[in-house]
Amino acid sequence: MRDMSRWIAMVGAIAVLGLAVALYWAKTETARKRADVAALERAVVQERAVVRARRAEIAHLENPARVDALAAEKLELSPGAESRTRDERDIDAALPAPAP
Repeated sequence: MRDMSRWIAMVGAIAVLGLAVALYWAKTETARKRADVAALERAVVQERAVVRARRAEIAHLENPARVDALAAEKLELSPGAESRTRDERDIDAALPAPAP
């Protein structure tokens, strides 16, 4: 009977030790994962700031007033006047016939 009690006590001690090691491992893994999540959250915040900056840059570059000014300055183009419009029949007459 005494040997049985020792055996049960030893198995219990080993089980408690195993649970303690498993708990320590789980806590350290949790801490690592929290650090990983925090790093990813910081990266997301930084990337969102980059996206906002790029959208602002795109809005600036696509601004119609800016495009018109650049077209006038660099390409010597200007918006067409209504007086320069043509009727569809005039366009057909001005264009060469399609090749067969």
